[in-house]
Amino acid sequence: MKNRVIVVGGGGAGLVAALKARESGAEVIVITKEYPTRSQTCMAQGGINAALSNVDEDSIELHVQNTLKSAHGLANEDAVRFLCQSAPEAVLWLDSIGVPFSRTKENKIAQRKLGGASASRACYAQDYTGLKILHSMFRGALSGKSTKNNQLKKRVSSESVCAVNPVVCTLADRKKSVYTCR
Repeated sequence: MKNRVIVVGGGGAGLVAALKARESGAEVIVITKEYPTRSQTCMAQGGINAALSNVDEDSIELHVQNTLKSAHGLANEDAVRFLCQSAPEAVLWLDSIGVPFSRTKENKIAQRKLGGASASRACYAQDYTGLKILHSMFRGALSGKSTKNNQLKKRVSSESVCAVNPVVCTLADRKKSVYTCR
């Protein structure tokens, strides 16, 4: 018996949940009030911080300390530590699904220094980091692959249940738009 998962929200977190659920063998439906590539994740421009040391010497501990200092006592240290420890793996996963990060001359993920950081740790894709991340995840959600040349076919459906693996149902204007890969 195959598990069925419904993910509410088609932004960055929702699409990661959908992709990970599908990787574990589940049938996935993503329900969102807006087209996924219009989500808040697309507004992130500067980059995503991870201590990869591709440009400067860096460490997870420095990342933790910089984050806590910038938070002025408002952040939970355990949560910050978990986030900073998980960041390199998350960035490498994004790279593996096809996010077109800017590159160094050595073909490593480029990094730059952003406010509050003591090292260059922001991994970026030009000035469109969030948009590039969302497009890569959306492409993967539609196709089950991370190739860059998927041809999409749009179907508009009034059915109450959509069945694609995974399917993205957009509830804007009370229409359901179902996007599948040919």
